Formats: sequence, C-alpha cells, structure tokens
Amino acid sequence: AYKEKVSESRIIVRYPEGSSEEQLAQYVARLERIRGVRRAEPLHRLDMAVVLCHAGADEDAILEAIDAEKPVELAVPDSWVYAFGGRKDAQCASHPECRAFSLQGECCPAPDGVLMACCALPAPKRPARPQHKSTISLQSV
Repeated sequence: AYKEKVSESRIIVRYPEGSSEEQLAQYVARLERIRGVRRAEPLHRLDMAVVLCHAGADEDAILEAIDAEKPVELAVPDSWVYAFGGRKDAQCASHPECRAFSLQGECCPAPDGVLMACCALPAPKRPARPQHKSTISLQSV
C-alpha cells in the first residue's frame, strides 16, 4: 500500500579510500552526534556514509559541520530522496544508477522506507520475447 510521500534530507559523505569497517563505524558514530542528524549509515564497500537529517533541519549547517569532520573528503546533499513504500522493484540491481554505485540489497525503497536518488528512473522493462533486428543479406559479386 502506498504511504504518504515524505521528503527527507540526506547527505552523502565520502571518506578516504581503504577506510576499514572499524574506522567507518567510528566516523558514522561522530556523524550521528551532529545536531540535526537523525541517523547515519556506513556504505562499507564504497568508503561512504549516508546521513539522514531530521525533518526541517538546517541542511547547510549540517553540511558545514560534516565538512569540518576529519577525514571527510566530500559531503554532498542527496536532493532526490523520498520515503514511501509499496515498490515492486526494490532491489538495487534493478536500477542502472544504483548498480553503477555497486549498491546491493534493497534501495528502491530501502528497508527503512527511504528511496535513494539512484531510483529516480524506473527500472528498465525486459521484453517478453526476443526482438529481432534487421537481417542483412550478402551477395557475392
């Protein structure tokens, strides 16, 4: 069943390549102490974290606070995120943009109901039967 669409502010944070799971867990714990941050989750394989902000929080102030954290390499808002349920194509692998980021599991929406920006385009539909292209005939001279 479709739930009411709720816009949520999220920020994507990149850390140095090769950060260990333990380091990433420490970075995420620090992110969660920033005022206005509701939750932060690590993306281990990508050396990144996703920060979910409280509704109505000052995203610019949160971005500044995150930028001041060491060793943050980049912090950018993910402005195409909506929370809702009821999608059949929840798997990240069903969406080319999510696959490009090597995301796994459910992204569209994630188990917490958040729809990631990579889900903005509908998953491509596979044809029911093979489609044949034009046939080329060769004639010897």
